[in-house]
Amino acid sequence: MLMSYCVCSETTSALSPLLGRYCVVSRRYGFYTGCCNGGSYDTRRDVCCQGRIQRIVSGRTRCCGTSTYNPSTHVCCGGRIHYKSYGSYTSCCGSNIYRSTTHGCCNGRRYHRDYHVCCRGQLPRKSYGSNTGCCGTSSYNRQSYVCCNGVRRPKSYGLYTRCCGTASYNYRYYTCCYNRGLYSVQRRTYGQLYSSCCGGRVYNSRTHRCCNGRALRKIHGSYTYCCGNSIYNYQTHRCCNGTAVRRTYGSYSYCCGNRVINGRYYSCCNGRSYLRSTYSCCGGRLYRTSSTHLCCGGVIRERGFGSYSRCCGSAVYDSRKSVCCNGHLHCKPSTYSRTYCCGSNVYNSSTQKCCYCGTSTVLSDALALDSKLPDASEADDDAQDSPPPGDSDAGDVKQDSKLSEASDADDSAQDSQPLDASDSGNVKQDSKLP
Repeated sequence: MLMSYCVCSETTSALSPLLGRYCVVSRRYGFYTGCCNGGSYDTRRDVCCQGRIQRIVSGRTRCCGTSTYNPSTHVCCGGRIHYKSYGSYTSCCGSNIYRSTTHGCCNGRRYHRDYHVCCRGQLPRKSYGSNTGCCGTSSYNRQSYVCCNGVRRPKSYGLYTRCCGTASYNYRYYTCCYNRGLYSVQRRTYGQLYSSCCGGRVYNSRTHRCCNGRALRKIHGSYTYCCGNSIYNYQTHRCCNGTAVRRTYGSYSYCCGNRVINGRYYSCCNGRSYLRSTYSCCGGRLYRTSSTHLCCGGVIRERGFGSYSRCCGSAVYDSRKSVCCNGHLHCKPSTYSRTYCCGSNVYNSSTQKCCYCGTSTVLSDALALDSKLPDASEADDDAQDSPPPGDSDAGDVKQDSKLSEASDADDSAQDSQPLDASDSGNVKQDSKLP
C-alpha cells in the first residue's frame, strides 16, 4: 500500500479562516486516487480509517475507528463492531445494540418500550399504557393531566385546558400573555379571533396594532405599520431608522440613514447618498468610479495592471502572471494548462489531487477506538435484550452463554419487565399521581 506524501500548508488568509489545512498529492491511481492523512491510496482496494489505510477484505468497506467491517452483516456502535443479530432492526445504543422494533435507547441505556418511557434521560414505568407521557423526568397520565413547564396540572377544563407558564387555564374564555419574563392569564375581551396580547394586556387586533408593547389604533387601515413606537402609512411613507419619511420617489424610495433617496440613480455609503454613475463605495468611503482604481477588501487601490488588475485580499495583482488562492499569491506555473487552488496552494488537476490534511473522504463511521471484528457465532452482548417472560421474540435472538466483555454484564437484565435493583437509584418512578 503505497502512499505519496506532501507538505501541508496552513491557510491563514482572513478571507477564508475556516478552510483549514490542505495539501497536494500525486494522482497515482488516476480517477480512483483517494486522500488519507496527507497521502494517496487506491479507493478500489483500500479504505482510509481515521488516517490509516486498510485493505478491503470480504466486503469490509466501512470504518469503525481504525478497523473495517462489512456493513451488510455488522454494525459499528461507539467504536465497537457487532454482528447484526436483529437484521435490519439492529440499532445502536452507546456501544451496544438493541432491537429497534421492541426496545429503545435512553441516555445510553436500553429499555423495553412496553414497560418504560424515556423522560429526559430517566426511565420511569409506563404506568398508564398508551396514555403515559413525560413531564420533566417523571411520567404522568395524559388523559387526566397536562404538563405545564414540568408541573402536572389536572385537566379541570377538559379539552379547553391549556398551560400558561406553570399554571393551567380555560382556553375557551381566556388567553395567555407573556411580557418581560412574566406570564398572565387574560380574559378574551374581543372574542377568540381578535383577542391578542400587547405588553401583557389584551387588545383588539382588528382595530389596533401593537408597537413595542403599545396598542395603537389602525388609523391607516390595512396600511398601518409600526415605525419605532409610532405608526405610519406604509403606502405613502418609509420607515428609516425609526423615522417615518414620505415616499418622495415612489417605488424607488430607499432609505439612507434617516432620509429617503432615489434608488433608481443613487445608492447609500455609510449613511451618505451618492450617484452610482459617478462614484462607488469602498469600505464606507466614496471614490470616483474610473478605470484607474478598484476596491480590494475595503481598500481603494490603483489599477496598476490595467484591465488585468485583480484583487487578492486587499492587494492588486496581474491576472496574466499570477493566481490568488485564498489570499495567497502564486506565480502561474507555465506547465499547467489550467491552474486550480488547493487551500492556499496551486496544483495541476490532471496529475495531482487536492486533499484535506486529515481523514479520508471515503465512507467512515469516524469513531476513535480500535475494534475486533466478531463473526456471527461470537458474543454480541445480547443478553440485555432477553424479553420478559412470554415475549414472542425470545426465539429470534441468537445468544451466547459467554459475554465478550465483563462490562456488558451490567446491562444484561435492564430490559426485563420491571427494572432491576441496580437501576433504582437512577430512575425516578412516579406510580402515584397527585
